[in-house]
Amino acid sequence: MSDALPVISAHYAEIALKGRNRHMFIKRLKNNMFRALVGEPVRAINHVESRLLVRLEEAGALDRVAEKLQRVFGIQWLSASVPVPRTDDPAADLVRVGEVAAALAGRDAAGAASFRVDARRSDKSFPLDSQAINTRVGADLQRSLGLPVKLDGADYVAYLLVLQKEILVFTRKIGGGGGLPVGASGRVTVLFSGGIDSPVAAWMLMKRGCRPEFVHFYSGRSLREADVGKIERL
Repeated sequence: MSDALPVISAHYAEIALKGRNRHMFIKRLKNNMFRALVGEPVRAINHVESRLLVRLEEAGALDRVAEKLQRVFGIQWLSASVPVPRTDDPAADLVRVGEVAAALAGRDAAGAASFRVDARRSDKSFPLDSQAINTRVGADLQRSLGLPVKLDGADYVAYLLVLQKEILVFTRKIGGGGGLPVGASGRVTVLFSGGIDSPVAAWMLMKRGCRPEFVHFYSGRSLREADVGKIERL
């Protein structure tokens, strides 16, 4: 397998529908991701070809970082990927991609009865189309796994994403918070009653890009009687 440190690829959906102000939403999402990952060994977060790539300094932090990013609104889905640097030899690049895909399959494809390869070209200048990539890497995987190819409903899927400088290999798409990044739609005041409805309403507003300010009114006789701990937990 490649010795390169893993890369988390974070994909947005609704932000892509924005027009001339799209860069503002992307900047907000990037800042929110940095804020969510304070204290983690993150080397950089770069916007590359309509996605945000999180580059880590430690492979051991991969699962922890991915879990934190799942809670960031604006991210539709993310993947923990192994990057394969591109060279001037596309055929050799795909050989290395096949080796990485086979190594990942040896780890993740236990119990699978079928497989398929799902390649996407973000960089259309790559000389082979997606079907040709699927065929070449699929042949390497079939020799490694000894499993039949099943295009619909395969038990195991090897995903490939061709970028300008690298090819990302991953085996799972992890759902994110979706919606818009918090702060993109301004501030709102949320009345926090202490029940479940107000936290759910706040969550839905945050998903639409609002940054909530929580207000709780207690009408009892003394602060001692108020269930402050419950409000803090909510």
